[in-house]
Amino acid sequence: MNSPQDPDILVIDIIEGNQKVQLFNIYNKDNQKGIGRNTLDRAIYPSRVSSNTVVLGDFNTHHPWWDPLGTTSQGAEDLADWFENQGLGLVNTPGVGTFFRPHLLRESVLDLTLATSPLVDRIQDWQTLPDLGSDHYGLLFTI
Repeated sequence: MNSPQDPDILVIDIIEGNQKVQLFNIYNKDNQKGIGRNTLDRAIYPSRVSSNTVVLGDFNTHHPWWDPLGTTSQGAEDLADWFENQGLGLVNTPGVGTFFRPHLLRESVLDLTLATSPLVDRIQDWQTLPDLGSDHYGLLFTI
């Protein structure tokens, strides 16, 4: 997939020799122009990922698959279905928070890392970095 013309999605190709890995970074939010659908509806669901792809970003969605203590968000089943239809496996440790603000009772899991089957088992040391000065934690891993 090429990088779509959407300010909330970025596709980066990493090429080493004849090997190519795509990083597909998503920020799920309403259209920045204030009209239309959210990022998932307008640009993600019509897309297909390539075989060596890591999908990551702020999905702003709660689902028991990645946040067992959270309440399921509207549209979360559609997102989980899309992940499964693309053959994406969850890299996150379910329940490990990626977002926190002082008024919240607990950390939330909004930021996800998923990968296609050729890559999911090659991703190591997935972790959060909570002290980056943001309410969203950094995600760090090695392929």
